[in-house]
Amino acid sequence: MLEKQIEQYLTRRAKEEGFLSYKFSSPGNRGVPDRILVGNGSVYFVECKAPTGKLSPMQQRTIDKFERMQQPVFVVYSKEQVDQLLERIKK
Repeated sequence: MLEKQIEQYLTRRAKEEGFLSYKFSSPGNRGVPDRILVGNGSVYFVECKAPTGKLSPMQQRTIDKFERMQQPVFVVYSKEQVDQLLERIKK
């Protein structure tokens, strides 16, 4: 499965669950997560990877920066992990 397919699945399922889903692009800031989900009074950052994908060093540094600001970034490697994430954040 390709990363693109997992991201498309995340977008579709997030909308089905009532979340807004935005592509995250930050010119001049490489390594930002792929998606921003908004719902349940919160904002969630999600990085999608193919099942065999790896975070780049820049992505890991960006995730570390977010987490130092007490903002977790979720990394999903499969459709099943997308479903698990949505179940977790729905509550």
